Amino acid sequence: MRDVDLTIGLPVFNGSALLAQAIDSLLAQSYAHFVLIISDNDSTDDTRIICEKAAAHDNRVIYIRQPKNIGWVNNFRFTLNYARTPYFMWAAHDDRWHKDFVAKNLSLLNAEPQAVASVSRVAFERDGVTQLISDSTFPLRGSVQENLRIFWWAPSDCSRFYAVHRTEILRRSFPELPPYHGFDWLVVALTLEFGYYLEVPEVLLWRTLPETGKYVKMVDRDHPGLLFRLFPILPISIYVVKFRKQRLSLATFTMLVRMNIIKHREYVKLQYPALNYIERAIYYLTGLALLRFVTLAIRNMVFGKPDTSQQLR
Repeated sequence: MRDVDLTIGLPVFNGSALLAQAIDSLLAQSYAHFVLIISDNDSTDDTRIICEKAAAHDNRVIYIRQPKNIGWVNNFRFTLNYARTPYFMWAAHDDRWHKDFVAKNLSLLNAEPQAVASVSRVAFERDGVTQLISDSTFPLRGSVQENLRIFWWAPSDCSRFYAVHRTEILRRSFPELPPYHGFDWLVVALTLEFGYYLEVPEVLLWRTLPETGKYVKMVDRDHPGLLFRLFPILPISIYVVKFRKQRLSLATFTMLVRMNIIKHREYVKLQYPALNYIERAIYYLTGLALLRFVTLAIRNMVFGKPDTSQQLR
């Protein structure tokens, strides 16, 4: 029997509604040389029943139930630390994969040793109907600084987090931090310091589109303090500035500031509409809108606007 060279980590909490479908599509992969680690975060629904049935049916499935809820970040970390294979990928309990997702991404990775990960194009669906195509899977093949600048320009839904990764690089890019909002963005950014990302140019992964209002719930879950709720990605931005492996370029720092402003506006608009109205009024009345336009024009002349045209395919 051929050795297993891929670990699929499936962290789950109360995911019984779509879990069986996710497991079935993973076990149906045309590339069969993997082990599926399911870490049940002390679920209270039928997750346990579904997982035990899958483990009894297929010896590639290893089901582990946590004695208590360890939090979502630690549950992801648990599956990664369990891996003993050169490749690793996370799987969400409410997603589904084309049968060739693993095979095609592994083929790309094996052909390019300097690449750290490979992902296909990704569609978001609701009730089985595709709603949109992710704009965050295009390949990143430039220098470290170029890739980071482009990534932080528009990390979007961060579907790269669900790519097939080189295990050791992913481990080195998963910091010991509290479950800050945008942790998946941070992990991808840290992996980019070791190499580049590839893309299979066809949709092979379908993710479930989050329900309206989930963003606010996630921010409130991840940040008990008001400051970090108002600026949801400030904690990971501080980590990037202070502890990243390579020196932060001015262009990347500018992108981080920009994303902090964007995520602040998103949260305030949904959670504090009155404050959002006041901020927008101040923004235009004080001339900050014109200042932003001039600043962006200067930045683009100096650094160049990130080329994300690959997204528009």
